[in-house]
Amino acid sequence: MSGFWRCCRELFQRRRVDRESVVELEQHVALAAADKVRAGVEEREARLDLFCAAMMGMLDVVRPVVDAYPGAIDWLGPHRIQLLPHAVAGEADDVADFLRSRGAASI
Repeated sequence: MSGFWRCCRELFQRRRVDRESVVELEQHVALAAADKVRAGVEEREARLDLFCAAMMGMLDVVRPVVDAYPGAIDWLGPHRIQLLPHAVAGEADDVADFLRSRGAASI
């Protein structure tokens, strides 16, 4: 187990952070590849947010939200970063292309 995961486990056990915080921390500071974040979400039964889904290339999650709420492409996530930069950072080309087709400004 990496030092990062030992630290996260210890914080979780001490109840200093919750499951979602650990996964979001990992995902949003890009400490792990998208497949590792996905495994972290599944293993820890963590809640998945829209920005994490965009970064992991989960078009099946992102599309219905943007279809229902077109303004979602401009929503600000962690660190005031929109969906498109999350998709680009996660190399989720299908999600990025979808967001651009719906009017997200290219970065």
